[in-house]
Amino acid sequence: MGTVYSHLTLEDRRIVFRLREAKLGASAIASRLGFHPSTIYRELKRNWHKDVETPKISGYYPTVAQNAAAGRRYRLSKLQRDDMLAASIVARLRDAWSPEQIAGRLRQEGRVSGTVCHETIYQYVYGPAGRAADLYRLLPSRRRRRRARYARKPRRLNIPDENTIKHRPAEIGQRTSFGHWECDLVGFRLEFGKHKLTTLVERSSRYLILASNPSRHSAGIMSGISEPGLYRAAENAAGGHWYFQLFLFATALGARRSSSSGRAACSTRYKTQTRIRERDGVLALVQAHYGGYGPTLASEALHERHGLHVPRETLRTWMREAGLWLTRVQRRRFHQLRPRREHFGELVQIDGSEHRWFGSDHPTCTLLVFIDDATGQLMQLQFVPSESTHSYFGALEGYLTRHGCPVGFIRTSTRCSGLPNLMRLAVKA
Repeated sequence: MGTVYSHLTLEDRRIVFRLREAKLGASAIASRLGFHPSTIYRELKRNWHKDVETPKISGYYPTVAQNAAAGRRYRLSKLQRDDMLAASIVARLRDAWSPEQIAGRLRQEGRVSGTVCHETIYQYVYGPAGRAADLYRLLPSRRRRRRARYARKPRRLNIPDENTIKHRPAEIGQRTSFGHWECDLVGFRLEFGKHKLTTLVERSSRYLILASNPSRHSAGIMSGISEPGLYRAAENAAGGHWYFQLFLFATALGARRSSSSGRAACSTRYKTQTRIRERDGVLALVQAHYGGYGPTLASEALHERHGLHVPRETLRTWMREAGLWLTRVQRRRFHQLRPRREHFGELVQIDGSEHRWFGSDHPTCTLLVFIDDATGQLMQLQFVPSESTHSYFGALEGYLTRHGCPVGFIRTSTRCSGLPNLMRLAVKA
């Protein structure tokens, strides 16, 4: 098999057709053509002809497969290939229809070749043909350039523009009057604890007040400012002047914000507790009635029988945390080694190995091996073109003629689906 990827040609597809008529498997066909087996499996799956009216004639045909592959490689979009469909969509855009409405109407009309999604219409409008005709003017948004579909919204300041520092009076910036306070937060590294320091500095005298609070959020900061000790410190710094009223107003405002934040926290805590009770009720129903169900089937059963709409992934997480559902890694089973039989001829193992046994310049073939389970002795070796039911029939016939019928057969390969029935027939005979 070469290192450069290449597509199957019409001649290659004709060879595939003839080899399939000769009852060769996909691996044997791939070795003959020099392709990977996955290429042949994918070719048969994607280009298989299905006839609904006459199922008997369904199969793989080289000319039909070549036309199907060529049709998929056609690079133009659907609207560029169908001028009539594009003209009808443009006409509806001129009638003030949105692309979503047009796509839904086409689906409702049930056209076989004229159904498109709204994304296809948007791509056509903002494509070369749509830009040349200025079709973007017909859209509800009328944007010349299309925005990114999942772009993050532009961030803005949480502080309103009228409350920023540029709107404060000029006398505060000159530090000429007493009573204007600046508040800031000092944080520390996590290894020093979660406590923060709130600083209050009077701009004129540089008088500093420090307060410790465990939170960096606004509610915690304002609650720390409203402590009684800070009232006395600020009153001493102001000397009993009326400037102290400004500090009282700030602390009162902080107390109101703290109480509103506390109510919001209580609401959030109530919602969390309600969610926990809902989860416990759902898990109790699953454990009582749907013990062997998976998350998907249990979610559908809860919706149909109990009227509870729980998303599948949410239910999967709940069941995994409660131990009612195991992940794929947790469900992995470890099988112990099977003990060997005690007597010669009691059990015979059958296996097949596909390889280039006669060199890299020769095609691959399969070696069928019959091994006695008790002694490990090689009872029979036979080369066949491929590992198929027909090959196993011939090898089994030779073994029965030479050694007779054992008590049982066991196989270690799962490629041949008809082998279990074959072994049962041999043992009965």
